[in-house]
Amino acid sequence: MFLCAISPLPAQTPEAQKAEARDTLNRGVAAFKNGNSQAAIDSFTRALQLDPDFIQAELYLASAYASMVKPGPPAAQNQDSQKAIDSFERVLQKQPDNADAIAGLAEMYARTGDLGKSRELYLRLTKASPQNSTAFYSVGATDWLLAFNKTNPLPEADKVRLIDEGLQHVDIALGLNPQYVDAMAYKNLLLRQKAETTQDASERARLIGEADSWFNKALQTGGNRN
Repeated sequence: MFLCAISPLPAQTPEAQKAEARDTLNRGVAAFKNGNSQAAIDSFTRALQLDPDFIQAELYLASAYASMVKPGPPAAQNQDSQKAIDSFERVLQKQPDNADAIAGLAEMYARTGDLGKSRELYLRLTKASPQNSTAFYSVGATDWLLAFNKTNPLPEADKVRLIDEGLQHVDIALGLNPQYVDAMAYKNLLLRQKAETTQDASERARLIGEADSWFNKALQTGGNRN
């Protein structure tokens, strides 16, 4: 009786691995849409094992980790938020101008309290995506948060610089999207903050009047959308 030698199964070709990676990604996207973040993470991780250069899988992995970060003390957020940050960073190492990765990373830093890094990334996003009104609005909103910080107040000169930068960027956002209600609201807030920094009573009154106009315009525009 002769025994046949058992040949090892052939290894997958690179094309086959990429195809399996795409199928695995699709399963992860379905799990993510169904609210099963852990199953999605497992699928995206497997897709990256099959194809380490699969940028879309890395972006989805970062987003899945970000979705697991819950409000609360920073210590409770550290593990998943750091994994999300690491995934976004890996995308940017390969594609430095990837707008989705820049935006995701900026949001993660904002959610974990590092507004300085978040601002730098939103500024970077305005260069990578110059027609993106949300990028310019986000710079303005972050500038206001930094300038308005009462717990760790900035030097007056830094506060004025941020307010002016914020106003410049919300103006660009409104130029790109004249119906951008959130940008109108932050223009109102930034103008009020600017009024607090001036010693000239007439200039302060002018700024507050302009802020009131933008506040009313935001209310009217938002109301017209209902």
